[in-house]
Amino acid sequence: MVGLIFLVMIILIGFISTFLDGFVIPIMYKHRVTATKGWGRFLSLFGKYPFHFILFGLLMFVLIIMFVIFIVIAGLLTCCIGFLLLVIPYIGTVVTLPVWYWFRAFSIEFLAQFGDDYDVFPPAEAKPVKAATSK
Repeated sequence: MVGLIFLVMIILIGFISTFLDGFVIPIMYKHRVTATKGWGRFLSLFGKYPFHFILFGLLMFVLIIMFVIFIVIAGLLTCCIGFLLLVIPYIGTVVTLPVWYWFRAFSIEFLAQFGDDYDVFPPAEAKPVKAATSK
């Protein structure tokens, strides 16, 4: 019974952490608000689309597990030399940086689909096309 309660608490903390990092912090950045107001804005959006965000959290959980499995397999296939390289802080960060960037960008792009109010990036300005001049 205690183990089940512990598992539920770990899953709940994981979802809260995922929502904080993936959605509340970008909302705070976009609107220049405090954490309380950022959570308020996110929870109002979460109330409208709860299944979207729960499925996002589950997808991120599965993708992180797949990433860890990939790292373990890659480390074992290199006779544990890959593990030794990943332990070096700079090398490990550079090697895994594309994955960490993708996780961050995926959450920001997921949030942007809910409207301009949640899009962190400014709209791209259209550059005027110069007409070809003839002499």
